[in-house]
Amino acid sequence: IRIDLPDGSILTLNPNSKIKVDIAGFHNGNRHIDHIRGDVFFEVKSDSNSIFTVNAGELNTKVLGTSFMISSYPELNQQKVSVRSGLVEVKLGHKLLSKVSRSEELIVNRSSQEFKLGNLDIIQFNKRDYGQLLLKQVTFQELAIQINNYFGIQITTKSKKILSQKYTVPIDKNKPIQDLLKAIAELHKNQYRKEGELLIFY
Repeated sequence: IRIDLPDGSILTLNPNSKIKVDIAGFHNGNRHIDHIRGDVFFEVKSDSNSIFTVNAGELNTKVLGTSFMISSYPELNQQKVSVRSGLVEVKLGHKLLSKVSRSEELIVNRSSQEFKLGNLDIIQFNKRDYGQLLLKQVTFQELAIQINNYFGIQITTKSKKILSQKYTVPIDKNKPIQDLLKAIAELHKNQYRKEGELLIFY
């Protein structure tokens, strides 16, 4: 979903993502977004007189003009700020974590409040524009969220073993979901069955 803001900035929301925008505030120079959940890509129109801010829970991102993505889900312990161009400043509450520049990614652990600044694989990042996403060493929970985002299919498990496993898989919404599900199951020698609208891995 594309949203054009009054200041000329553009937001692109992945499926199942939610934000809150005070449109009246934008007209008055108060450029603020509340990021509620999901993956949202921001292309911020530069304005030296008006700072653009995004709050995702306690995570606060401040920018003058750049393009970046915030990935934040209430059910996941990890939050990410990925910068395609420009520079952003990220705080947790009132504590400054780091400035994040072009082709860098900041990963924040909600519970420990620890963070890691690293390089962003910009080639893989840009493939999101074409419905492709490479998941690297993610939990089953994060994998399930992204499969639901890209295909509208819910996968789940009751197995503690599966919940503790890590997954590195490419997602391509232009390819059959059956191929992806088979690859996910084979990765750790798991199986899955359909119960109603759910796919249950065991």
